[in-house]
Amino acid sequence: MAGKHSQDTVNKLYESMLSRTGKLHVSEISQRLRYDSVLRHVDFDDKIVLEVGCGTGDFAQVLLKETKLHSYHGLDILKPALERAKERFDGHANFTFSHNVNYAGGPRSHSCHVAVALGVFDAKFDEHEERNLDRVMSFVRRMYDDASECVVFTFATTNFEGTPQEHQALLDPCRIYTLLRRMSWRVLLDDTYAPHLMTAVMFHGLSPWKELSSREVLVSEAPAAAKGRTTVGATP
Repeated sequence: MAGKHSQDTVNKLYESMLSRTGKLHVSEISQRLRYDSVLRHVDFDDKIVLEVGCGTGDFAQVLLKETKLHSYHGLDILKPALERAKERFDGHANFTFSHNVNYAGGPRSHSCHVAVALGVFDAKFDEHEERNLDRVMSFVRRMYDDASECVVFTFATTNFEGTPQEHQALLDPCRIYTLLRRMSWRVLLDDTYAPHLMTAVMFHGLSPWKELSSREVLVSEAPAAAKGRTTVGATP
């Protein structure tokens, strides 16, 4: 059982926020700091971008103004938010949006260079900590499968000071790092912009250290392999 925190609970929370404020975030400052962190670590120029939980298109607007991306596709479960996003980007053919209710569990259907999820994991999918973390990682794994270059997402951390709201999800950065390293050699965590927020970036491919180490192994093994090799036509 998912308990009192479920996808329906999260949906109602954000629908209420959108209806009352016209936004899906609380702080403009925190939102901009998240965006700056993401832009600092990921190159979006000439990239196909997939955003999971695009909301009303706030980050898409930043990408439109501050990058030279190739194209963008936003997914969200909230139809009212998607309608606002489509209105904002009317006339921009390379920015598209669609309704998706089961991204993590559905069939793979989105290919991109960069997959993004900003603020999606701030609210609990489940009141049980481990089940909520499993749900978060199911999203991250699907994003990693869809993206050919990297995945970037943000989350609120257990370093949060004060009393969190009932719906607020706080994730342990050490656990997140450990889980991401099981999938990728190249993981970056940035907590330099706010005491309770963190950006995680997971790249495809080997880290520079791993790549150089692999080359060293190949070079060191070459003489030994050559020593035992018999050349065709040579006298034994």
